[in-house]
Amino acid sequence: MHKMIRTQRYKYPKARMISIVFPHPMDFSCEPPHSSRLIVQDPQPFNAEPSASSLVEFNITPEELIYCRNHGPVRKFDEDNYVLIVKGSRSGDVTLTVKDLKANFHRHCIVAALQVGGCSYYLRGLKS
Repeated sequence: MHKMIRTQRYKYPKARMISIVFPHPMDFSCEPPHSSRLIVQDPQPFNAEPSASSLVEFNITPEELIYCRNHGPVRKFDEDNYVLIVKGSRSGDVTLTVKDLKANFHRHCIVAALQVGGCSYYLRGLKS
């Protein structure tokens, strides 16, 4: 399957069309369930956001109302086989399992403000 991507010419005047070849079609059959309170902009890949009224309903946005921006299917997370490889260490790459992360690092909760950087649906002419 080929997917064509066009960069924004007004920002990048020397931009050209590029072709990205995916080895197999994207499989969306294992998508996790999503909140019915999200406004779906695109079902595949899943892109959705909460309404403005939902956002101001809470001091801290609940997880079910966090906006979703995906460029492909959401993969199942296999905690037993997943590893994180950190490159750039002077002593070489560091490989950590999820078990290592949970055992050797403290959990921290951070309150942060997130903002979507633009409205590419409108720029690409996909929504009016």
